[in-house]
Amino acid sequence: MTRLTIAVLAAGLLIVSLGMGGCVDNNRSLTIMGNKMVDDSCSMTEFYLLSGLLDLDYTGFCYSAGDCEPYYQTSLIIRNAMQETEDCDTCNLHTWDVMVEGIELHYRFVEGRDFASADVQAIEDWEDELPLSVVFEAGSSENKILGVVVLPGAVGEQLRLLQERANDVVIGSSMRLVGSTLGGSRIESNEFTFPIRLCWGCLNVTCPAGVEPKCYPGQDSPQSCSEESN
Repeated sequence: MTRLTIAVLAAGLLIVSLGMGGCVDNNRSLTIMGNKMVDDSCSMTEFYLLSGLLDLDYTGFCYSAGDCEPYYQTSLIIRNAMQETEDCDTCNLHTWDVMVEGIELHYRFVEGRDFASADVQAIEDWEDELPLSVVFEAGSSENKILGVVVLPGAVGEQLRLLQERANDVVIGSSMRLVGSTLGGSRIESNEFTFPIRLCWGCLNVTCPAGVEPKCYPGQDSPQSCSEESN
């Protein structure tokens, strides 16, 4: 057997082994592309929100005096860039559809770390994977929107220790989607970091009795009040 024949056989075995499962290591195949901007009527716009704003002292986050859990909600733009192909062994047309099972979250100070106490700085050691269950189809030309709380109340509660010093702090919320293709390969998205500027009392709004603020109160911009229900 010649060296050329051996090389061709080895390459063929490698292709077969990759097709039988494993891990998709191209983290651009499943991509977090950005965070959608919401307009005053609470509808998605065509624009990306490049950074967020979170009021840690927004009264709507508080269940009682001193018991407050600020959180930040995103509308992530997701794309599965893999093409739909047929698996000849299983006759499955959806091999590269992706079942997302969770989102990994961690945090870092982008600005103002020195304004934080050691207790607050400890959020940089905080890591979690929030469970999700959603399928992103391959071969689609449309991006999908995924609503995720990327800064949960447990982290917001810790950040409240900053109080007025929050006005000088920006937190980077880093996230990565994890899951598997329907063909059995493990997959991870790119790591996407979204900067969130913090403030203390900058977005509070007073509405008439029985009327609630619209959209996502406590984040991104001062909220107008919804119309009073009849």
